Amino acid sequence: MDNGDLTFTLDNDASSRTAILNYYRSEIRFETEVVNARLNALLSSQSFLVIAYATSIGTSASQWGENVTLLLAAALALLGFTLAASAAPGIHAAYVAIGRWEAREHRLHAKCRGLSLFSLANEEHETRESERRSREGALFAKRAPAAFMAAWAAFFLLPAVLAFF
Repeated sequence: MDNGDLTFTLDNDASSRTAILNYYRSEIRFETEVVNARLNALLSSQSFLVIAYATSIGTSASQWGENVTLLLAAALALLGFTLAASAAPGIHAAYVAIGRWEAREHRLHAKCRGLSLFSLANEEHETRESERRSREGALFAKRAPAAFMAAWAAFFLLPAVLAFF
């Protein structure tokens, strides 16, 4: 048994292999949807916080005074940083799961060459190219939390820098 790999637990007929392939692909779809949902939640929260931050910096100084502006901006920056930091592990975990399911799918294709009809990457170079495109496509989702964290760190310091210099 290969770490729960279903290719060794079911019958070796074509319908079983196709069912396994369909199962692997449904799991990949599910994990991709999880990444998309987490990324969408991150982007939505960050958009809201950026608007709130800009509004607090732009309007509250004249109404509430500089100290409140500094505290509100710092609190929003800390919240934004915390939300981005919280999203990073979930996004990473989903990509790890996708990688594991894709590895199982590749092993199934290697064992059952007849399944190549169900893939866009029938040859080795096509498989490598598909994997490269997939890695490149995932860069935004993987880097977004770190980019937001860096921006919020700068936003945290910005009011103090503007107030004192």
